[in-house]
Amino acid sequence: MEHQTECSKCHWPYLAPGVAEDPSVCPECQGRDSVRARSERFRQWLGGLKKGDEVVVIRSHGGRSSYRTCAVERTTATQILVDSLRVRKENGRIVGSYYSGIELHPPTRTLALKAKQSAAIYEFQRFSSPAGFRTLKPEEIVVMMEALAAYREAHNGN
Repeated sequence: MEHQTECSKCHWPYLAPGVAEDPSVCPECQGRDSVRARSERFRQWLGGLKKGDEVVVIRSHGGRSSYRTCAVERTTATQILVDSLRVRKENGRIVGSYYSGIELHPPTRTLALKAKQSAAIYEFQRFSSPAGFRTLKPEEIVVMMEALAAYREAHNGN
């Protein structure tokens, strides 16, 4: 019996067989050529993206990373346009940049949670003064986020 799960090493979704060496790790990560297999799987995933598909954009800068869930805006034979970025289908790199600190990933549960956390942090930093933000307790932030989500749901995002 197979079921969809997320690899504990690479965080990619995969169909887990009923019996495996380590059921929390995908077959590509278990193999000897795991780096080659993962990069081939990544190229296949990039090549298969089409307009409207969801991806997670990870931006790394200064030792910190921000995560954002976005929809693919457009694809061409060689590029993917997402979040105003042009990405090469062959290797996932940003067009016109050798190293940009920006990566695309499939929207897994782990990355979706990180994207939600990044969005929450951005919202609070944007709407709060720096002095006021530092004085909030973690439980106060949780209550505020729940209230904000309830308000948005009740008002359809307006």
